[in-house]
Amino acid sequence: MAVKSVFAEKRDLYDLIPVIQNWLIENGYNVTAIANRIDAKKGESNITLFLENYPSGCLIKVLSGDQFFENLKEYLSNQHLLSYQISCPYCGRAVEASKSKCPFCGGSIK
Repeated sequence: MAVKSVFAEKRDLYDLIPVIQNWLIENGYNVTAIANRIDAKKGESNITLFLENYPSGCLIKVLSGDQFFENLKEYLSNQHLLSYQISCPYCGRAVEASKSKCPFCGGSIK
């Protein structure tokens, strides 16, 4: 499992946690949410999400398999909650997904 990130522009974790939590429950997961963390379990599948507020929105870090991450992105996109930014692997700041270098630290994005 890898940590992948997606950015919800102009949203905060207080907007997103209930939306994500309800979606997980509707999909049969047992869900626990504490502060900025959501843990979900369904059978042998364990998912962990961390949400971090920034002035321009909320970064959602997801520890899961690739298919779950894609399903979550699709759901949030359909709910009009996503922009297409990712977290820089070096400094952690939100960067447009189309960039090849982080404008903050100069690290390679791709």
